[in-house]
Amino acid sequence: MMKIETERLILRDLKKTDIKDLHKNVNDKQIAKSIPVIKYPYIRKYAVDFVNSCIKESGKKQRAKYEFCICLKSDNKLIGMIGISKVDRFHGTCTIGYWIGKDYRRQGIMSEALDRVIKFVFKTLKLRRIDITALGDNTASNELIKKKGFIYEGTRKECVRDWATKRLHDRIDYGILKKNWIK
Repeated sequence: MMKIETERLILRDLKKTDIKDLHKNVNDKQIAKSIPVIKYPYIRKYAVDFVNSCIKESGKKQRAKYEFCICLKSDNKLIGMIGISKVDRFHGTCTIGYWIGKDYRRQGIMSEALDRVIKFVFKTLKLRRIDITALGDNTASNELIKKKGFIYEGTRKECVRDWATKRLHDRIDYGILKKNWIK
């Protein structure tokens, strides 16, 4: 099982015992409005299927994705997720995505987790580029992404629909190169 620590957090592979906390935290209309791949309502079966697929992926020698649950060191319970997907070792690229439960927002938790995952991508996986996106109206996520040094690369107009409201959203694309992150 992969585990990464920060000052306050443990980022680790999912376990079956995380299903309850995953379901409780992600079954949130606000999360579903911000992350188009998350269905709403998020039923328990989705959590079970997601955890099982992550456990299967975590057993592979060459992983195509890393889905880390975000836990406070104080209780090691899942409060959010941060994932590295579309890992392409030939091109040296990947995509990062994340969400955090409503009781844990605006506490610097995602900033701390994102810092550590960026370091993991560039130092451990030895990739050269990270892509990241946010919906145009997700102010908090767009601010965090820019704060971490990602560069705006474009807006895709009305390219995604969320499950909570069925509204169309613009998607803002960002990227960062390892050589720019080091600076």
